[in-house]
Amino acid sequence: MNPPPRHAATSFQVAGILLLIAAVFAAWANSFAGPFVFDDLPSLLDNPSIHQLSTGLFPPGGGLTVSGRPVLNLTFALNYALSREAVGSYHAVNLGIHLLAALTLFGLIRRTLRLPALAPRFAADADWLALAITLLWAVHPLQTESVTYIVQRAESLAGLFYLLTLYCFSRSASSAHPARWFAASAASCLLGALTKESTATAPLLVLLYDRTFVSGSFRGAWLRHRSFHVALMTNWLVLAGLVFATANRGGTTGFGTPVAAWQYALIQLHAVAHYLRLSFWPHPLVFDYGPFQAVPVWPVVAGAALVVPGVLLTAWALWRCPVLGFPGAWFFLQLAPSSSLVPIASQIMAEHRIYLALAGVVTLAVLALRRCVGKFFPWVFAILALASLFGTVQRNTAYASPLDLWTRTSDDFPSNPRANVNLGQCLANDNRWTEAARQFEAALGLQPNYVAAHYNLALVYTQMGRLNDASTHFAFALRLNPDLAEAAYDWGTALANAGRAAEAIGKFQHALRLDPDDARFHYNLGNALVTLGRAAEAIPHYRTAVRLAPIHANAHFNLANALFEAGRAAEAATEYETVLRLTPGDPEATRSLALAREAVAETADRR
Repeated sequence: MNPPPRHAATSFQVAGILLLIAAVFAAWANSFAGPFVFDDLPSLLDNPSIHQLSTGLFPPGGGLTVSGRPVLNLTFALNYALSREAVGSYHAVNLGIHLLAALTLFGLIRRTLRLPALAPRFAADADWLALAITLLWAVHPLQTESVTYIVQRAESLAGLFYLLTLYCFSRSASSAHPARWFAASAASCLLGALTKESTATAPLLVLLYDRTFVSGSFRGAWLRHRSFHVALMTNWLVLAGLVFATANRGGTTGFGTPVAAWQYALIQLHAVAHYLRLSFWPHPLVFDYGPFQAVPVWPVVAGAALVVPGVLLTAWALWRCPVLGFPGAWFFLQLAPSSSLVPIASQIMAEHRIYLALAGVVTLAVLALRRCVGKFFPWVFAILALASLFGTVQRNTAYASPLDLWTRTSDDFPSNPRANVNLGQCLANDNRWTEAARQFEAALGLQPNYVAAHYNLALVYTQMGRLNDASTHFAFALRLNPDLAEAAYDWGTALANAGRAAEAIGKFQHALRLDPDDARFHYNLGNALVTLGRAAEAIPHYRTAVRLAPIHANAHFNLANALFEAGRAAEAATEYETVLRLTPGDPEATRSLALAREAVAETADRR
């Protein structure tokens, strides 16, 4: 079968691109109203570095999703500059990135299928095959976490740069000006390194691509393109510097975490096998699999029975039939940074990790399907594409609200205590105290030393009037994390509200030792002291509170009252005047100011 004429290929490309665009938009049309959830909150809503473009390249440190990822953070700064916190624009950018990645993948596959190593078998159908692979990849339900979950732009953006690195290199093979494409590929690789650590394997995959499809051998690839490959490998220094600057992502990643490398590696055998299963049957999808936790032996053994032969088969194919082994290598190399030996203690598994790796699985599946069903392939492909698109639309409904998302997560992966805690917080926000308490209790049943569960359960028990039970869990939280100032403060507040001011004072003092610059801590300690008739001791705390929070009208008012009680009427009058500037016409402040002025006048008359 002869390759189609040039004009026919061009027409098909245009039609294929339009189909891809339409399918991607149809799959995610119902996602734009989804609110910010989970890691979106600290990385976006509580991230001041995105409020100015000038600070966009300087994300906060620690273990946030944006930490050590300046290009990712800059894209959020651009979003903020355009629309502040209007969630729809963030979804639109995420979808645009995913669509660009899909178009790049389409171009990469169709060019690769026309290279000499594959042309005899696939050149005639290169456009069809590229479209089938890309479309199934683009609308697969597994991609929802990388597209709908806003902060996971990290994965899709890094995937886009990864694909551009390969695509630009593939263009260099047939270009009259290869240096330009080499430069574009190197720039894409650098941008990927500045976006997410998962691009660390890009230099290796490009070298393997060169050996398999362009130069024919590793020796040939190194002799022809040595400078280019070395340039890509220098990105490892960039990645190492970024990881070091964030102290191994706030201590959540690397060999210094409480999770041993061998433990993590065993769990990843199960995780990789799980990703493969979801590639073919994406149900149930789970938003959060939780932090590190022990996994039963059987899932690890079953995973090893699938993954180990898969790695060995891929290695054998790369040696004996490189073009067949490349998709397998694509899959395992893409997952290597997150699913091998380097522990990521904050997440044992995550569906966004398979974002780009999924292309390797889909490629092998489409090629095998085409061989098996022959002329029925277009019909089978259409059915699979529609099923995938429908599955993605359905999955997007889980992101309609935090309550929906965490309810499904808890139902579909009940061994994750973090899901219970987040679901409990959603229920507590709706004042559904009894249901919230059950979720926090369930989390403690799974992980008895879970600080957040103890702390939140204490807050809920406080609302339910169970102060003794609340005190027990506040104490547990502080025993597990003595630096949790909020727990000490909230415990003190609960005791003060229950008329136990003497006990509350010790809790507020504990909170102040941890954070002496919190106006709330000083203000409430002052209130407790006043309740016990110790107004003179309260005055310094009220003064500190109004210094730290100059517009805190209640702190000014209580300071004025304490000063008046201490016989310092002139100072009290000044504070009452401040209250009236902040809350004009306040009747209590107006009446108290009049009394303070009378006292000042009487003092002056006596003199």
